[in-house]
Amino acid sequence: MLRKRLFGLGLLACVLSGVVSSTIPILAFASEDSEMVELKPDVKEDNTFTSETPTPVLDGFTESNSEISKISSYEDFTSGDEVKTVLGENDVVLATEINKTESGEIISVVNSGDTIIIQKSVLLEDGTYNVTTETSPVLNGSSADGQGGTDRNSVARIYYAPWSYTNLAVGRNVFATIVDMGLGSWVGYFASLFRISRAAADFVFGYMGARGISAGERLARVFDSNGNGWVALYKRGVYNYKGAPLIGYQHRTF
Repeated sequence: MLRKRLFGLGLLACVLSGVVSSTIPILAFASEDSEMVELKPDVKEDNTFTSETPTPVLDGFTESNSEISKISSYEDFTSGDEVKTVLGENDVVLATEINKTESGEIISVVNSGDTIIIQKSVLLEDGTYNVTTETSPVLNGSSADGQGGTDRNSVARIYYAPWSYTNLAVGRNVFATIVDMGLGSWVGYFASLFRISRAAADFVFGYMGARGISAGERLARVFDSNGNGWVALYKRGVYNYKGAPLIGYQHRTF
């Protein structure tokens, strides 16, 4: 039975690496009028098994994916969590591993393009890990534009293009199933969900008023601001003035 489970995991890792290598990182939000309202997002627990390594899917991804440019590590000083991020071009986060040193749990997340794969591992007395794998769909929805103009908190002359949906959303349960993590860990986790940079993810937390929240269920309610069960990512262009060259993008969720 163990061999069958490990073999199945190997296949999952192979499929994951092939799919992720063809995806392009995009940022997005969800429209209240889109078909997402009618869908029922869910996190499915695939299986629980014993492994010699705590993050077998992430390990398989890092060994075979050609998008990876570097692997970066940092510590979240508020919680003591150790976070490792797998980075691609422009520091886009392709995958994240979070070592919750206080509880001994290790969480990894990889976005395959159409599926989020999350693994939670606990060290056993014999040195192996009890690994639970969960999957959640990534919704590719229709586009929707918001209103452009000058943000109420912006510096004078700064112009913001309309918020536009990037056609990506994840079920809010990908947050709710995790009990507690520090801000630095959540930022890396969020960046992996949507394959954006940590800087972009950090802006989302500030814009949405999510700083200081460590519980996944509370974050899910903040990010799913329209209450439709999905966390959808939007972006907008930032300019010195209307018609000026693009400075960069900002992101938020609905």
